[in-house]
Amino acid sequence: MKQNFIIRGLRGSVFMPQITFNWEFISAIQTMLPNYIPSVISDTPQVIKGMLLSPGDWILSSPDDNIRIVFQAQKVDYIINTNIEYTQDIVSTLANNCNQIFKRIMEITGMRASRLAIAPTLEYKGDTTLFKNFVNKIYAKNTFKESKVDNCDFSQVFRVDEEINGKQFIVNYLSKFYVATPIVVVNGINTIQEVNMVDFDINTFVNPEYSFDTNATSDFFQKGAGFCSEFLLWYIGE
Repeated sequence: MKQNFIIRGLRGSVFMPQITFNWEFISAIQTMLPNYIPSVISDTPQVIKGMLLSPGDWILSSPDDNIRIVFQAQKVDYIINTNIEYTQDIVSTLANNCNQIFKRIMEITGMRASRLAIAPTLEYKGDTTLFKNFVNKIYAKNTFKESKVDNCDFSQVFRVDEEINGKQFIVNYLSKFYVATPIVVVNGINTIQEVNMVDFDINTFVNPEYSFDTNATSDFFQKGAGFCSEFLLWYIGE
């Protein structure tokens, strides 16, 4: 089944105090991102590409708007929109992009992170019946009146001890399987299409004693692709 997944996007996050909009910081970060465009949320909350942003939040966007760095009250998100066949190497490349940006942000600000996260979004392009069969294998109680589970909506969380930069941390492994209904154009007509999606959100546990410097942050994102691959293969096998 692995070959039937494509990567629709990936989010990397570091949790830290808000970095307020200022031109000195923007000038420093634009040495890495020279063509990125800043924008500020003002007056009222806004929903931008599915994210609810508050006044004072701000964004750095790539010229094609496929990459956004979102600066919020408690975290910084690096969000990549893609449409690439899933491989661990591709996730590793995307995670490394996150790592390079976060390393630079932490160097400029001198801040450490209290939490880290990597969260890919996958779309399943294979046979829907096969996907439903997979879901039924997961559910221990999957038959009602001789009928099997007929949807692909569920979520699970596992808490695992992982080694990051030589220390042990609790890491949350969150999976969410769901059906999205995007509008697509078919023969010139807007049509609602059902699409099977999987979100993974692999993040460090909330703990006031956790603190991550640039070395720990780099190690987390270097291992992030392996975390994601191991989690996916645990579900679907090879």
